[in-house]
Amino acid sequence: MTNKSGVKLGLLLPLLFLLLSSPGYAMHSIVTLTTGGSSTFSNQTSQSLAFDDNFFVYHPNHSSSALNLIVGGFIGEEYTFNSLYTWQFGVAFYQSSNSSIRGEETQAPADNLQAINYWNYQYKLSSRKLLFENKIFYTLRKRYHPYLLVGLGESLNNTSGFQVTPQNSGEVATAIFNNHLNKSFTYTLGFGLDIDVLKKMRIGLGYRFAGLGKYNLGTGTLDTGLGGEVFLIPALKPTNVFNQELLIQLTYVI
Repeated sequence: MTNKSGVKLGLLLPLLFLLLSSPGYAMHSIVTLTTGGSSTFSNQTSQSLAFDDNFFVYHPNHSSSALNLIVGGFIGEEYTFNSLYTWQFGVAFYQSSNSSIRGEETQAPADNLQAINYWNYQYKLSSRKLLFENKIFYTLRKRYHPYLLVGLGESLNNTSGFQVTPQNSGEVATAIFNNHLNKSFTYTLGFGLDIDVLKKMRIGLGYRFAGLGKYNLGTGTLDTGLGGEVFLIPALKPTNVFNQELLIQLTYVI
């Protein structure tokens, strides 16, 4: 340890001791149950794949199912520094139901780019998040607690059920992508209000914006329909996915 580090640590420890031993300081364990709705949207651009003298271009609609169920929970500690400010931190887990990601696919042979076939495609996307969350509360009239929230962690983004529907007749074969599970960095920013309803119980309403990170579909297959010959093609890789979440929370102070 360098001299400078020792000086900083020597100044920090007495300050921390004074903070934790101050009369206004209090510590409690917290358990929170969460439910609500989330709206998922993907920040995608069109993606092109070339394989076996065919071009595939995927145009996302930037839309999803209107509202998806989200459930989760939080466990952590709450530090009350004085009558106005409280810091809450701990570990949270959230699970969202499937969102439906849709778009349009165009397919054409390399030797005749005017012979375009059009398909509608869709697939399901679900996400699970494990986060380290921090909330800073401000207390009004002793029972109202508006807060700001920041969370950092990992998301598990799962794609499944890729399907295509032809827009024009005559085309019977196109790429189908497999299910895939992808891990990615995630963050959450939000705000809300908790209200004391009993001595150790609160009910709250919050809004959150969550960046769920990158995800992709699995390797694709192209069945030509000619003697059962199947080709493998690269995975379809959208860029990033985001959630807007409106949550109801029930908190118990242990």
